[in-house]
Amino acid sequence: MLKSQASVATPMAEQFLFKLAKHFAKKIPVQQESHQAQLRFEFGDCRMSIAGEGESLALVFDCETPDAATQQRLHWVLDAHLELLTRREPLRPVWRALES
Repeated sequence: MLKSQASVATPMAEQFLFKLAKHFAKKIPVQQESHQAQLRFEFGDCRMSIAGEGESLALVFDCETPDAATQQRLHWVLDAHLELLTRREPLRPVWRALES
């Protein structure tokens, strides 16, 4: 399994996590708690969580996929939905590979 992570600094991290989880729950299984959500796509899994406190919040994505092609697909899906949600001031995660 390939693991990757991205984070986006925003004071609205909690609102974005809630909105993304609510949106994805219409299409895929989502388990949501107060400061995290587990998304289960057909092609991979992603845990969204909140890091930091006060004005120094960040929305963090921790993802796992079986191969590079599905990893790219998962990143694209998350990037596109976050961009739509933040249209006025688009937030774009910067992805990095994690050691398995």
